[in-house]
Order: sequence, then C-alpha cells, then structure tokens
Amino acid sequence: MILFGHLRKAVGYKELEVDNPYITQVSDVIDFLKSKFPEFKEILNKLAPGEAIGIFVNNKIALGNVKLKDGDEVALIPPISGG
Repeated sequence: MILFGHLRKAVGYKELEVDNPYITQVSDVIDFLKSKFPEFKEILNKLAPGEAIGIFVNNKIALGNVKLKDGDEVALIPPISGG
C-alpha cells in the first residue's frame, strides 16, 4: 500500500505492507488503517460532505467494494484542494 500527502504523515509510512487474510476488499484496508492509526481515522472523519480520498488499485480508480488479491497495490491519495 502506498500513502500520499497527509495520509502518509498520519500513518507514519510512505509504504505499508499488510498481510492479513481478513482484508479481502478495499473497504477492509480503510477499516484496518482507521483501527490501527487514530490520526488516519481523524482525517477521514473530518472530510467535508462530498469529499473523499482517492483510492487506486493497480493504478486504476477503485471503490470500497473492489476485491483484492495477493500482490495488488493499493494507493490512497488525500483530497486535493485549491483554487
């Protein structure tokens, strides 16, 4: 898993390898990070309505229900703001 921006800072790692048989889809990855890293959970809780983190699996945009298999690369990108 690769984390970008302030998500990386919240977790403390740029890359994180997770070997857990209970993580079978993208939403499980998010739940794992929220349970293990309180700052990550806080960031997600502070997202404005309509705001979301970008989730990519193997360089393709993904939703929470996307199934994962061994070797998949998950990348999480925080919302980008600016004007």
